[in-house]
Amino acid sequence: MKNPQMLKIFLVFILSTAYIFSFSHFGASAYNQIFKDSAQFGENTTIGSLDIEGQSKREVSTLLSEATEKWTQNMVLGITYKEGQMTVDNRIFNFQREKTVVSLLSGKKNKAVVSVDKDSLLEDLYDMSLSLASTTLDIDRLANDLAVSAEFLTEGTKTLELENYIDGDVGEDEVIAEATVNVGDAATAIKELIPLIQPLEVKGETQFSLLQKMSELEGKKYNSDTLSRLATAIYSVILPTNFTILERNISDQLPGYAKLGFEAHIDSEMGHDLVFANTNDHAYRVELQVEGEKLKATLKGQSFLNSYEVKTTDEKRYTPKTIKQYSDELAPAAMQVKKDGKDGITVKVLCRIESSAGDLLETETVSEDFYAPIHRIEVYGLELKVIPPPSDSNNEDTSDAEDESTEKDDQGIDEDTEQDQGETENESPEDASGNSDRKENNKDIEKGKQDGDQVKGDSIQEAGGYPKYVEDPNVPQK
Repeated sequence: MKNPQMLKIFLVFILSTAYIFSFSHFGASAYNQIFKDSAQFGENTTIGSLDIEGQSKREVSTLLSEATEKWTQNMVLGITYKEGQMTVDNRIFNFQREKTVVSLLSGKKNKAVVSVDKDSLLEDLYDMSLSLASTTLDIDRLANDLAVSAEFLTEGTKTLELENYIDGDVGEDEVIAEATVNVGDAATAIKELIPLIQPLEVKGETQFSLLQKMSELEGKKYNSDTLSRLATAIYSVILPTNFTILERNISDQLPGYAKLGFEAHIDSEMGHDLVFANTNDHAYRVELQVEGEKLKATLKGQSFLNSYEVKTTDEKRYTPKTIKQYSDELAPAAMQVKKDGKDGITVKVLCRIESSAGDLLETETVSEDFYAPIHRIEVYGLELKVIPPPSDSNNEDTSDAEDESTEKDDQGIDEDTEQDQGETENESPEDASGNSDRKENNKDIEKGKQDGDQVKGDSIQEAGGYPKYVEDPNVPQK
């Protein structure tokens, strides 16, 4: 080289420039890398509900780890679909702490970076109902709404309705059940009543009372039979649902218009009402109409996730007793039925609940109805009891006994007379006169005894001591 000295100076200049440039650039980066973790966030800096004011990024990372762990343990997320419900497994949420810390802005309200395992979420939903596989479910929107609670680290309970994430018609006007009841003599009153109470809608998570509904009809009164037929139709149509029966009454005897186990009796004076609750989030309505001799009730609304089958079992009948009464107004051996008997009966009503997959979930007892038996009453005429007179042998024995008794009485009287005569000889005239009177009295007594033996039976009869004899034509007379 012609000028090596200039070349050396140029190289030194180039190296010096590179050194100075590198130091200024990489030195600043190294400084930031070393001291950035110790920098504190400014006032009002938060990650959802977590306050990180005055904390360094390293401290924030530790606080965020504790907060997400606490949220996972305490947060309850639920999803409902029709009457079914499920609790979301919080392990489907993946908190990305490093990305969260890096994206934090000092003095701002920040969110945690969270991702949702959609595949696991779908599996849980299909376990709740296989019918969801045939629906158009917006899983992305559902996952985003579930992640909101995780992003802001808000604890508590939150429930989402899956119907809001299904595209298309979800069947809000399907026929759920139908029931009919004979209108009988109440046809006119029921036809008048139906337009006054319709539409009969039961909103979600509300109660329905038939008497309360009737109280809204100012100036309109209907008898117990009309209201009971109406209540029986409504009760029968809501049984195969998940509605909760709060009050229901039955009659003393099963009326002819009701099926065993499905009667509902209404009596406004006694306070007998029909009350039930719709525990679902959406409304249902009962439509009523008279078709011929039948009152038809139809329940409409969103179809249920599970199936409900109502059946009766353990039916038992009780034979009535026969009560016998007697009356002197009827001829002997005559009989009249004062009241016909009727069997008593008891029955148990069950509801079998099955999942959409056909698995038995539960069998619950709806009611146990009992109708007491009506005892049969029979009235009989009083029978005249025939007592035959004594036989000949008995008469002879009785005569002999009476003769012996008479002889003994005569002997006794003679002895008394002789004794009285002996005493008279030693007595004064006054005493003799008194004894004479006593003798006369004794004679009267003796005569009274003999006469008394003859009328003794009749006197006792007249006094009611013995029943009168009645001659029996079949017994030979003396």
